[in-house]
Amino acid sequence: MTPAPPPSWPCPSPRARMTRRSVLLATLAGMAGLLPPVARGNDQPEEAIFTAVKRNNGRQLRRLLEEQALNVNVIGPDGQTPLTLALQLDSDKALYALLVSQHIDINFSNRRKESPLMIAALTGNLEMVQHLLRRGAAVNTPGWNALHYAASGQTDEQQAIIQLLLVYRTPINARSPNNTTPLMLAASYGSEAVVQLLIASGADTALQNDQGLTASDFALRANRDRLVSRMQEWAAQRELSARPR
Repeated sequence: MTPAPPPSWPCPSPRARMTRRSVLLATLAGMAGLLPPVARGNDQPEEAIFTAVKRNNGRQLRRLLEEQALNVNVIGPDGQTPLTLALQLDSDKALYALLVSQHIDINFSNRRKESPLMIAALTGNLEMVQHLLRRGAAVNTPGWNALHYAASGQTDEQQAIIQLLLVYRTPINARSPNNTTPLMLAASYGSEAVVQLLIASGADTALQNDQGLTASDFALRANRDRLVSRMQEWAAQRELSARPR
């Protein structure tokens, strides 16, 4: 049985995302010197924080975090953290309030062990991926990582995100707990351009997961027969270009 894909949440239009994110990232650009996250106790998550995130109420969220000193690194009843939820919902005001908090841990994962970087990669939020990486977000995590999620995404930004993750030395053939690779997920859910990029960047088309399935098998199971032949062509082109001239 093949693994379920990372969840895909509805996203606003690309133009709306770009406008809102550009304002947010411009404000955050100079904040590389934020204080590191402060270790907090294992408090129960505060419902008010998640309500503010869902309503995209940045002012209320800042009040909760600053004046009431509520713990920002918590997991809510639905398994999300405030930051992963804000990324899923593309709540720009909530994102700003969370990211300026001196206590935010940008690697704090939700119940599914999904980091904020993974969610940003899946939803095609290139600017937030850039911001998180600049602030030291972990890329080479054991098991599922951001490259798996980027390969599964379906936005116009997936190629740029994958290229950026590779610049930050994310392993191209990263293995999930059942040995699924980013290329396998791209063969099922990603665009042909993403598959081609991964192969050109060194993804191994012959690797198998624990069920003995290759990336081509994933494509066939997704009824993408044409992609299988194209994958073979791209792999052959890569081998040819790698030969000494």
